[in-house]
Amino acid sequence: MPTFITEIAARRIYFSTLLAGGTLYLVDKEIRNNVEALFRLVDNYNIKTLFLPTAFLKLIESEEDFIKCIPGSVDHIVAAGEQLVVTDRFKEYLQANHVFLHNHYGPSEAHVVTALTMEPEEEATPEAEADTKTEEPEAETETSEPSGTQDDKEKE
Repeated sequence: MPTFITEIAARRIYFSTLLAGGTLYLVDKEIRNNVEALFRLVDNYNIKTLFLPTAFLKLIESEEDFIKCIPGSVDHIVAAGEQLVVTDRFKEYLQANHVFLHNHYGPSEAHVVTALTMEPEEEATPEAEADTKTEEPEAETETSEPSGTQDDKEKE
């Protein structure tokens, strides 16, 4: 009997990468701790989608030199795990380079409570900026929370 995958890293590996026909690149600690070396690797392998921890993305956003190092092969950047505040400089990079930014934010037990995709062709609106900073789901945001067993549902 198959085991249901609850760990988000496993979901990214299996569903977002391997089962979608992608290639998973494992990076050693030395490269992972060097932004320029990491982006050289991304460029060498023509990687199109990056899954980055929010803290790492914040580091990249804070340094113009790091933003300039992001390879041209990148089409999508996915950040998840905590609140993401996008700087004007990074928005300009996303638009100029036609890169989609996907922010998944919510408590770990729910995985995603709010999700926002900033499309590069669109100007960021005040509503979109609010969504990237929100801690409570908006009325139009689809949310769910764990409920009781099937027996509990049948009793209702």
